[in-house]
Amino acid sequence: MKWTNGKCRELIQEYEGYSTLWDPRHGTCYSKNKKHGAWVAIAKAVGRPEEETWMKMESLLGSFHREKAKTKSSMGTGKGTTQH
Repeated sequence: MKWTNGKCRELIQEYEGYSTLWDPRHGTCYSKNKKHGAWVAIAKAVGRPEEETWMKMESLLGSFHREKAKTKSSMGTGKGTTQH
C-alpha cells in the first residue's frame, strides 16, 4: 500500500508522541515491551500493519539523517575560498 504525504505526516506526528521510541533519557527507552506497545499503538492510529509502519518510519528517519548530513557538509569550512 502506498504511503501518501498525509499518511507520512500522520505517522511522524504519532511517532513524536512516543518518546519511548526516540528519547534515550526516557526511563522506558530500553524496554522492548514498551517499544513494542508504542509501535502497536502507532500502527493502529495510522491504520497500517505494525511491521510496515516501523519500516516506513525507519526509511523516513534515514532520509532525514541523509539530508541533514548533506546540508551540514554543504556549509563547508571555507575551503577553496581565497583570502585577500
